[in-house]
Amino acid sequence: MKIQLLLVSLVVSLSKANLVKSLLGDEAPVFPKYEMSTNLNVLKYLKQETGILGCTACQMGVGYFDSFLNEKKTMATIEDLATYVCATFMMPNATVCEPAVRMMAPIVIPNLTKLKLGPDFLCSGTVAGFCDYPKYKPLSADDYAASHLTLKKPELKNNDFMDKIYDKIAADKSQRKTLKVLHISDIHFDFDYTPGTIKTCNMPLCCNPMNGFTSDPELAARPFGEYSCDLPEGVLTDMLKYISTEIKPDTIAWTGDNSVHKVWNDTEDEIIQYTQRVT
Repeated sequence: MKIQLLLVSLVVSLSKANLVKSLLGDEAPVFPKYEMSTNLNVLKYLKQETGILGCTACQMGVGYFDSFLNEKKTMATIEDLATYVCATFMMPNATVCEPAVRMMAPIVIPNLTKLKLGPDFLCSGTVAGFCDYPKYKPLSADDYAASHLTLKKPELKNNDFMDKIYDKIAADKSQRKTLKVLHISDIHFDFDYTPGTIKTCNMPLCCNPMNGFTSDPELAARPFGEYSCDLPEGVLTDMLKYISTEIKPDTIAWTGDNSVHKVWNDTEDEIIQYTQRVT
């Protein structure tokens, strides 16, 4: 909450430097323009002592800040900073960090300014306390699940209802029509998986020629796949043949996510190619 308050005060004092003076006239207190701690005092003074900085002013200040964040120059600066942090502290590989940040920032930042950093949320009573409406109620997945478990019907509360259904089916000796259903999901095979390449590297995905080759069998990617890599195409082909000739399902639920985990370099055409290859 302190961070959000500081954010609002900084925006008001920097983006609308004349706001205090225009509202309070010659009696306006003097605040150093770029001093963060004093900017917070501006906010406290206006809210607690004069009551002038209300809901509208808060939303206006945050709105200016959001507009600033969405400007091209600001976006580029944020992307540069995020790339530096990624390459320095998270993933020491500029090949991954820069394209990943450039791809995701134009999606993440605008959505943040619409939601968590938006005027309605930041100025609401839930966060900064300037606006009575809209009201936000924090939701907890654990609380939600617990509340629904307590509302279960008596026959469902022990979570053994599926076992009872299967027991009932097993006890029924009459002929039943059954279907063999196969569910396939998250295949994530890799066109570029190459045996003999390095299987442990400084990237999220290895086992590609770009990672280099090694003669050490302990370090080399094996023909049938590695835990640190996506699936070789040959393994996928053999799996699908086995399903067709041995399992012979009546129906298949194929829920996608087929393409390789190169999220920093994905293209729409490439994702389509992976899906077409599976089909």
